[in-house]
Amino acid sequence: ANTVPMLGLEAVGRSASTTVFGGARQLWQDGREIVAVLILLTAIVAPGLQIAFVLAISAGARLARPPRWVGELLRHHPTTRTWSMIEVMMLGVLVALIKIADYATVVPGIALYVLGALVFLFAAIQASFD
Repeated sequence: ANTVPMLGLEAVGRSASTTVFGGARQLWQDGREIVAVLILLTAIVAPGLQIAFVLAISAGARLARPPRWVGELLRHHPTTRTWSMIEVMMLGVLVALIKIADYATVVPGIALYVLGALVFLFAAIQASFD
């Protein structure tokens, strides 16, 4: 989802598309450093850590004697869940799409669908992860 375009816009014969990381980079270049860092943290870093922690905890817990780092990851896992805000980002994107639809043609990219699926995947992980 972070390597393919999330959205494309076509207006007045011009078109543009960007990724989530590209959006954060553009915000940084426009002088909105705090917003760019927050997007990078909540849309890329925290969800990536959340997935990595769940996989590592699950793999470590399957061992006969779980290593000590499994407990450390279990302590830090709720923090990644708190900062992972893919749902909020998706809601913001959908509201923006509805608002801009009158002025430009919006072309949803593959990443938009993948991130939508990730929202449901995170809900399933949280429901089954104990």
